[in-house]
Parts: sequence; C-alpha cells; structure tokens
Amino acid sequence: MAAPHEQAEREKVPMSCMEMLREEAIAVSTVMRQNTRFALTSRVKGEHELLKGVTDILRGHDLTEEEAVAPFIAVMVSSETTGSMTGAALAATTRLVDSQAVSSQLALQQLLQAVVSCQFEETDRSDDELVIMQMLEAVTAIVTSPKGTALGSECLVHTVETLLRLLAEPRCSTLLRHSAFASLGKMLRRIFTDLQSLPHPEEDDKVDVTLTMSPSVTAFPPPSDLPPAGANVGEEAGTPVEVV
Repeated sequence: MAAPHEQAEREKVPMSCMEMLREEAIAVSTVMRQNTRFALTSRVKGEHELLKGVTDILRGHDLTEEEAVAPFIAVMVSSETTGSMTGAALAATTRLVDSQAVSSQLALQQLLQAVVSCQFEETDRSDDELVIMQMLEAVTAIVTSPKGTALGSECLVHTVETLLRLLAEPRCSTLLRHSAFASLGKMLRRIFTDLQSLPHPEEDDKVDVTLTMSPSVTAFPPPSDLPPAGANVGEEAGTPVEVV
C-alpha cells in the first residue's frame, strides 16, 4: 500500500481543467505537424513518438498531473524539436501552472527541471530569444505558484543559477536581459517572502554564548599596508580601480 504522502503527490488533473489540457495538447501538436520531419514521419511510419505522446492526451481520461505534463516535458528536452515546438510546450506549461491545472509538488518539480534544461535547434537570433523569454515566463510561473518554493533548495538554486548565467551572457539583447532580471526579481521576492513565514525558535530556546578575548587582541586588526591618515590615496596608487 502506498504511503499517504505518495498518494497525495499523485494528484489527478481536476476535471474542470481537462478541457484546457486538451486545448494545450492540440496547440502543441498543431505546431509539431507543421514541421516536415514530424509530418513526413506521421504519413510513412505513423506518428512520431513525441507527437504521439502529446496527442495521447486527447484520448486520456482521469490523468494524474505527472502523466499530463510528461508529453510536454518530452518536447521541451528533446534535441529533435524546433524553437517553435519548444516555445509551444513552454507556453502550455505557463498556462497550466497559472490555472492550477498542475499544482502538485512532484509535477511542478518535474516541469521546473525540464524548463531550465530545455533545448531546441537554433535558428534566427530573435526567434531563439523569444523562446528563451517563454522559458523565463514558465520558470516564473512555477516558482511563484503556491507550492513553488517547496520544490527543494537544490532545484531552486539551480534555477537561480541558470538565470544568473543568462544575465551574464554577452550575446543577450537588452530586452532579454531585462526580462531575465525581472523574472529573477519575482522569484527571489517569493522565495524570501516564504522564508520570513518560517517558524523561528523561541527566545527561551536560544543559546546564550558569550565570547571573551584578551584585551590585547582585537577582532579585526587593521591591515598593515594602509596609508597614514590624511594621505592622498589616489596620487599614491596611480592605478585605476576596476569594478568586477
């Protein structure tokens, strides 16, 4: 018999959200069928595995959230998909999370890991950046969702690191950099807001530790190479200061 917490994690997609789920599956499969590779495979060998996974949602009933998001995850992480396909799956992810059609901790964690590691064939720079912006929207939707900050520190730290690397990428346009900065700000505000709500130890439980040191020892001794008071540091150094 499954443990109670395992049963709770395997939540079903609400019946009220099944129609939205099917609409997102139709949107993603339509984009995939516009690609010659997937259209040709469908005519000759039957539906491509990735496309079949998405269209199976249309025939599915009483799906768990993990079963519902698995086809979208497969599209996002596949190296065979184009930017438009990945973007469609990312847009579907954002809408499903925002509507709380997907809200379990396990499904959200799987989605977040897929979103930050999504890949696609590079084409035009502006089109590629549009997909990355959709990735930022999906990441923000997941982390700022009601259970977003409960996804585990390792998962959240990896997500923040991904956005920081994006901000440091010199090839990013100004618009993409601003979008990444805005997404990072929303995520961090949510994370630190939840940290403030965590229970704090009572005053009686705190350990009173008194540090004593010899009067002849200072905690932070001044560096020996500091110039004397009143000296002109700029003229003495003669070198510019570079902010790294």
